[in-house]
Amino acid sequence: MDAWPTWALPGSVAGGLVVGFLAWFGFLMTITVSGGIFEGRPGKLVGINVGFTFVSYLIMGLILGIWI
Repeated sequence: MDAWPTWALPGSVAGGLVVGFLAWFGFLMTITVSGGIFEGRPGKLVGINVGFTFVSYLIMGLILGIWI
């Protein structure tokens, strides 16, 4: 039995989206939210910033998934 499901394998569109999501969640989301809380920014502004990076990383993962 394989360790990864077939939809999350590298070199596929879904795999690229998974990598983009994991990179966003592991690095950008945690840093952006904790920085926003520390700086006292409104929740809507933090949400806009988090949403922008989320879409950006999904697009980058999609491009890498198609390309690789």
